[in-house]
Amino acid sequence: MGYLQAHQAKFEEALVLSGQKAVFIGCTLASITVNKDASFKGKQIIELRQGTKVTGSITFESGKGEVHLYPGATVKEVLGGALVHHK
Repeated sequence: MGYLQAHQAKFEEALVLSGQKAVFIGCTLASITVNKDASFKGKQIIELRQGTKVTGSITFESGKGEVHLYPGATVKEVLGGALVHHK
C-alpha cells in the first residue's frame, strides 16, 4: 500500500498493488494489477523507467490509471488506464 520504488528487481509472478504510485527502474515484471483505492480520488500512476519490461499487462481496477513509459521501457498492454509516452 502507498508508494513503491524498485531498482533492478525481477518480479517473476504477477504483482498486485494497492497504492497511488509505483516507480520501476530497470526491472522485469510479469504483470501488474493495481487495486481500486476507494479513499483515493486521483489517478493511480505506474512509471516504467530505464529499460523496465512488463511482459504482460498492467490493469487498473479503478479505470483511472496512467502508465508513464520512458525511453527503453516496454509494456504489452494497459487496461483501465492511459499510456503516456515520455521522451
